[in-house]
Amino acid sequence: MKIWFSIFLFFLFISKSYSSSIGIQDTQTSNVLPEYGKVLTDFIVQNLDNADYYISTKEYSLIIKPFISWIGTDYNLCLELLSSTKYTLKITCMLAENGEYLYPTLLKLFEKLGNFTLKEKKEKYINLLIKTKTTPKYNQYKVESQKGDILVYYKDVVLVNSTQKNNTKDIGKVIIGLNSIYLNKEQAKILFKFLLENYKIKQILIKKY
Repeated sequence: MKIWFSIFLFFLFISKSYSSSIGIQDTQTSNVLPEYGKVLTDFIVQNLDNADYYISTKEYSLIIKPFISWIGTDYNLCLELLSSTKYTLKITCMLAENGEYLYPTLLKLFEKLGNFTLKEKKEKYINLLIKTKTTPKYNQYKVESQKGDILVYYKDVVLVNSTQKNNTKDIGKVIIGLNSIYLNKEQAKILFKFLLENYKIKQILIKKY
């Protein structure tokens, strides 16, 4: 009886060890802000069961290498699945039209990779507040980073007189050019992280200063 119990404990230990060690490597980036890479890596580690930050000296049952780029009209998201010996098992990629599609695209991408499941994030609608010296000339604007990737596609804009705090994400002072709102690196990183949590932008509130 003791022998069988010991064998059972051994296989239970092996099973738990195997299922609880997915190493997430640093996200590789191309044509997007490098800061997006750290944000995406953090998001995956925090929202994928049994995942942890990859350390070269540690052994993992599986390794996942994320990649994100901007290809002119869409984000290209890729995941490479590697064995414990760093042999590539599968690579899968999908396009996200803009920042608001990042989370639902990642959900599908992980499922295609091998039925991995991210934590569920319900859609949450909110307004985006910006401050600018420029009077808007158009009824709709898109929001871009300095690299040109589109975080938020065309949304209706509304001029406001006061800073609204309820149901609003305040992104701070920005530059407006033609029909685009341009964010600096820190603002783009903050909004990228925000959109990864499955937030959707209802409209853009513009406050002049």
